Amino acid sequence: MKSSFFFLLVFISFLKVNYSLFGQIVYTEPALPTADASVIVYFNSVGTPFEDYTGSIYTHTGITVNGNQWQHVIGSWGNNTNQPQLTMVSANLYKLEMTPTIRAFYGATANENITEMCFVFRSADGGTQTSPDIFIEVYEVGLNVSITFPDINPYFVDPGASIEVNVESTQAQSISLYVDNTLIATVTGNSLLESIQASNEVDSRHWIKAIAISATETKKDSVYILIRPEVTVEALPQGLAPGCCAPLLRVFPADPAPRT
Repeated sequence: MKSSFFFLLVFISFLKVNYSLFGQIVYTEPALPTADASVIVYFNSVGTPFEDYTGSIYTHTGITVNGNQWQHVIGSWGNNTNQPQLTMVSANLYKLEMTPTIRAFYGATANENITEMCFVFRSADGGTQTSPDIFIEVYEVGLNVSITFPDINPYFVDPGASIEVNVESTQAQSISLYVDNTLIATVTGNSLLESIQASNEVDSRHWIKAIAISATETKKDSVYILIRPEVTVEALPQGLAPGCCAPLLRVFPADPAPRT
């Protein structure tokens, strides 16, 4: 590989972080929840219709079972007596605790395979709500790994931007982080936080991959980083006024299939 590597390592931190620092709307504790354990779901309302809202927030919620979404829905829409109410943690941050387990919270049976939790957050009168529906993955017991930030694939950044890469896993002996198949860091345990700096090469694409290893398994997750091209703003041709003209769009390639 060229010596002018596209990403520069800024710092390494093995501390687990609160995802709201990255602006995620919903995150969980633990980061990778499993069906037969408890979980706390956090709702960061910044950037949603609930930003700076001070009233009560409820959730219309169910689970995905055997591939079918919105199963075991709790209560009915707009019914504040039987739908879960969130607890305010601080301004624009709310939580919902599910105990003793996700399975028990939704009343699912032992033989139902739960793969997601489904949410719509709403105001007490139902007039304000989040859209679209929010889905949180539920993981199987065992080795898992997820790049929890960037949480959009592909993820667009400006040239030279600093990118916080956060990786979470369960039952891992080690996690390794690669950029364009070059090893950046390896840590022991279930959390890795790495700050990398994007190159100044506009309109380029780079591949971030996390590999978690246990005594018997290996799991991978990956995301693409796309460096935004420079935007050139031209003056309107003489005699042409702004109007309802169709905008010119730059079309990027479809999200490529993950590499191994």
